Amino acid sequence: MAYGWAKPPAWNDQLRIVGFDGSNPRVLFSDKELNLNPEEWTADGTQILVHVQRIADRVNQIGLVSAENGELRVLVTLDRRAPFEIAVSPDGRYVVYDFPSDQGSPEHDIYLLDVATREASALV
Repeated sequence: MAYGWAKPPAWNDQLRIVGFDGSNPRVLFSDKELNLNPEEWTADGTQILVHVQRIADRVNQIGLVSAENGELRVLVTLDRRAPFEIAVSPDGRYVVYDFPSDQGSPEHDIYLLDVATREASALV
């Protein structure tokens, strides 16, 4: 299981993992400059899809964290607008996410992001 962990006073996030039976708990990723929210595991269990927000400028990113070594690979840097939903395809080749068309807009576009090329294209 992967989960985010934050505590005062800084509220800086860590990405932690633990077995469902409580075994092998460990901090997989920690960075004082980032807030990180795990979204889901890839189907092969090797990576965790994450929504990242940089603390200094509040810019949002989508990335993958290696379950083996905790390395964060940023796939796309957005802006201060944040996606509501992020998901990875069963084969791990694509990430789909929604993104507000304008700041404060209730309308969101849907994008398909190629993990290998890091190129996004609008679907809807």
